[in-house]
Amino acid sequence: MCPCFTTKAFGAGLGLEIARKIIDGHCGRKTLDGKLGTGDEVKTEVSYKC
Repeated sequence: MCPCFTTKAFGAGLGLEIARKIIDGHCGRKTLDGKLGTGDEVKTEVSYKC
């Protein structure tokens, strides 16, 4: 996954990359589920005990 991809006119496309670093830093996990025509869903879980 390239962290610098966007389809929007403005923005750097770094949102998910920044979120990934935060989640990883808190011993969390993330899942991405994409369905054609309906968009993507990102689920995150973080632990308060790392």
